[in-house]
This record gives sequence, C-alpha cells and structure tokens, in this order.
Amino acid sequence: MSRASSRPPRFGSPPPSRPPRPPRPRRPRRPARASRRPAPPNWRPSSSRCATTTCAPAYRRRSQQEIERRALDAHALLLRDWLEVVDSVDRALALDQGAELREGLRAVLDQMQGVLKRHGAERIDAEGQPFDPNLHEAISTVTSADHAPNVVVHVARAGWRLADRVLRPAQVVVAKAPEEVSHGGDRDA
Repeated sequence: MSRASSRPPRFGSPPPSRPPRPPRPRRPRRPARASRRPAPPNWRPSSSRCATTTCAPAYRRRSQQEIERRALDAHALLLRDWLEVVDSVDRALALDQGAELREGLRAVLDQMQGVLKRHGAERIDAEGQPFDPNLHEAISTVTSADHAPNVVVHVARAGWRLADRVLRPAQVVVAKAPEEVSHGGDRDA
C-alpha cells in the first residue's frame, strides 16, 4: 500500500474509492402498545417528574408554603410602613405638651397599636431583658453597677415581630460591667 493511500483525505480531494455498503434491512414496526405493559390509571403524559399522584402532595405543600411566605412578606412590608407612623406619634407624646394634645395623641397611638396587634404584629419587650442580637440592635453601651452586664437598660426605638419573624429589631442601650481600676503597686515583674 502506498503512503498516499494511508492518509486521510484532504478537504476538496475526491473520497477514497470503497464499495458502497448494502442498506440494512429494516425491522418491521410493531403496534405502539401491542407488546408494552398497560399504563397505570393515574399516569398522565408530561415532561415533569412530579406529574404523577405520588409527587402531587409534596408539590401542593411546597406551593402552599410559597403562597403563605409571599403573603407574609407583603404583610410585613405594610406593617413596617405603619411602624414609622407609630414611632412619630410616640415621639410626639414624649415632648412636653398640653394635656389635651397629649390625651389625643395617646388615643391615636393606642388605636394604631391596636391595628398592628389585630394584624399579628407584636411589640418586642426589651427593657430589663438579656441582650439578644436576633431581637435587639445595640446602639450604645453604658457602664452600670445597678444592672447585670449585657442587659437592656433603655429602649430607644421599640422592636416589632410578626409571627416568628422580626419586622424590626429594638434599638437598645445595653449595660456593661464597670471596669476595675488597677493600682500601680500590684505589678508582677
């Protein structure tokens, strides 16, 4: 065999001369369901793996959880907006004003807080509680001999939660232990 015939053909060169293959004999086609098992009664043709009834309960459960999560997100967004209004009225009450204005603001604030509670929002009690970073946001610390360390001494802005979700953490001032004063004569050399 010559060297030229062992090389693969180049682009544009004539194909090597080989005898054509005889066509393969075709198998006779069977009817579609003649030799197959019958489909189960709950089978539906689909490209989805969860089209059968065995996956349907899990799919329904996940869908329901997703719907509930989205509803809770929308609810939380509305309540966060209301919290700003409640804070403004709360700050206005803290100012020194006339008794009638103070009474009116107190009534409005009580009504707003009632609406928040009816919608599932609940105020986070923080003062006197141990500091919890999941519920509280420390804005300051204060040295205090009267309080245990890491206890909330003052609430600057109330925190709120909806079900098990924190809408807004409480902004708090946290107590820290007083530092001990060291005397110069107790040094170890």
